[in-house]
Amino acid sequence: MKTLLAKLESAGLYNGSEILLDRPAPGVTRFVLPEDFERMFSSTLTEEDQHAALVAADDNGDETRKGYAQFFDAWRDAGVL
Repeated sequence: MKTLLAKLESAGLYNGSEILLDRPAPGVTRFVLPEDFERMFSSTLTEEDQHAALVAADDNGDETRKGYAQFFDAWRDAGVL
C-alpha cells in the first residue's frame, strides 16, 4: 500500500489524507480515504500486475462492481500502475 500511495502522490493523486479518483466537473472531486481503499483492495497490492488484480477485485462476485475499475484504468494510463 505504501508503494502505491507513493506512486499516487508522485502523480498528484494522493495528498496525504485522500486518494483522488477524478474531477468530473469544475468544483467536484471524487476521492476515497486510503484506509477504505486498503480495506477493499489490500489483498491485490502484492500482485505483480496490480492493474489486472485491482480490476478483478473490483468485481463483487455477484455481477456487480464496486465502480473503481475506470479509475484503475486511468492510473494505468498515467503510469501509476
